[in-house]
Amino acid sequence: MASLPVFHTSSARQDDIQVEKLARDVLGGHDLRIDSRGATTSVRGLDVTVDADRARGGVWAGDLSRLWGDPHIAVPKDDAVAEIARTALDELRLTPKLDGPFRYSEPGIRRSKTVTEGDGGRTVDEGEATYSRDVVVDVSGRGDIQGDTLPVFGGGGRFRATVGDGGQIVGVHGVWREAYQADELPVRSVEEAVEAAGLSHNGKNVRLTGAQLGYYSAPSFAAQDVLFPVYAVTADVRDGDKWVPSRVTLVPATDIGEVGPREAPVRDRKEGITLSPAVLSDVVKPGLAIPSDLTVSSAILRRRGIQPEAVLTRGPSGSIFVKPGLTGFDISAILEAIRPRSFGASWIGTFGGLGGSQANAQGFVDEMTAEGWQRKFNWGNQAAWKSDWVSNDDQYVDDVDFVFYTGHASPDGWMLATGGAGDWLHFNDVGAQPNNPSDHWGRNNLEWAVIAACGPLQDDIINGGGNVHDRWRGVFDGLHLLLGYAAVTYDNTEEGRRLASYARSGMTLRQAWFRAAQEIQPSTNGYGDPYGPDVYAAAYYVGNSTSNTADDHLWGRGTVGPDIRNSSYRSCVYSPC
Repeated sequence: MASLPVFHTSSARQDDIQVEKLARDVLGGHDLRIDSRGATTSVRGLDVTVDADRARGGVWAGDLSRLWGDPHIAVPKDDAVAEIARTALDELRLTPKLDGPFRYSEPGIRRSKTVTEGDGGRTVDEGEATYSRDVVVDVSGRGDIQGDTLPVFGGGGRFRATVGDGGQIVGVHGVWREAYQADELPVRSVEEAVEAAGLSHNGKNVRLTGAQLGYYSAPSFAAQDVLFPVYAVTADVRDGDKWVPSRVTLVPATDIGEVGPREAPVRDRKEGITLSPAVLSDVVKPGLAIPSDLTVSSAILRRRGIQPEAVLTRGPSGSIFVKPGLTGFDISAILEAIRPRSFGASWIGTFGGLGGSQANAQGFVDEMTAEGWQRKFNWGNQAAWKSDWVSNDDQYVDDVDFVFYTGHASPDGWMLATGGAGDWLHFNDVGAQPNNPSDHWGRNNLEWAVIAACGPLQDDIINGGGNVHDRWRGVFDGLHLLLGYAAVTYDNTEEGRRLASYARSGMTLRQAWFRAAQEIQPSTNGYGDPYGPDVYAAAYYVGNSTSNTADDHLWGRGTVGPDIRNSSYRSCVYSPC
């Protein structure tokens, strides 16, 4: 029987990370606020953000005025990028000296890209370059394990430096905990490991296709005492009469370790809560700002024959004010249109062979609830109905400001359920053009939708998959942002929480999504077109001659663009993980 070592991890890095040098000298920060509490240090400046945790061996840093910004920049060629990035990582002591069975893999360089569709046709811009270097575990000489090295999964054991305009470092990220062998344990078979994890990959909807041995190293925001072997399990999921790749699932390969909590029983569906006009009239007054935990449906105002700009105005901070001197009819229409800031979540978990989805969605729910927003729904597995997204979207998905989905996706759509069976939402369910049929996302309320799965924003400029605009431009009936991926990704329990947490900190939603993806997902996945090999997070937005929705914040956390129903251009930005 094959066996592999299990490692204890230390509580601190031997080499101290140069946090202040990173913030001031490398990223060019000034007027910095430095807050150190125990092993953690956070640095905040006008544009610079640094989060370091010495106990967990991790750091994330970026100049948010340049990172994931303008694609029209001059970035050096790959050889120069590698030299700039390697020098910065070494001088900052971000890449530790490895010993024992641990060593670095060959580095890679991937560039951000933006594909825009407008009156002038389709254009592609290439932006910043991200240098990546990963830790691997040397198993050469072991007759019971195939190959010379095993990869490290989970977000740890990875180091990144992003080089922007003029060869300047605009972001870095890395995680490693010193590890020492503690034991040698027998390796389970793939089937035993999957069963022990409480998952099923051989059913009507899911079929097992393979598994790769490796080690699990947690992201920088998670504690970890043991570095342990896992299988990265690959599978296919059924979409009608075809099969598409599933998210990759990590399961312990020995009897030590846990990647995430097991899925709890799914509750029956329950409807959300509404506020009566009588309650709202006490807090909504002419001439004053509407409370930040409330929003206004422009669709309802228009149905009452009122243009939103005739009765409402937005201040510099994004707050919405009720104009003074309105008629009783105007006030009653506003009260009818007003609702709490709200969100919803849909997810496919063990119903589709995924163990992390429930906790992933719950993390989003917890953070948005802490923000003071109202949860309208959080439905999973067979209770995650396709009709909530299409025929009944006005009562569900398009009745909230922010929706989070996690489960299975492809370039063509994502998996939901109808009548207890899997049922996919495809791009042809939402129309080929914005405002046609003009009754989907954003027509009523929805600003932001997240699809944390294996798509659906693939495009030929990344891994193949066709033209993202041809498939998904029709979702923008007032929707501001569609966030997702352009490759097969890994099942996890943290995307929702990290996305919402970073958005709550004041990051734009695009920045929050790209950071969460960078910290959790691998840079490559071993798949071919259109699902790999390069893993990219994506943000799809719209604009016109006066504004766009690229840099939206959560309501109350910064600026928010207008509802653009007749866009003159659409852009999808791709950032390497």
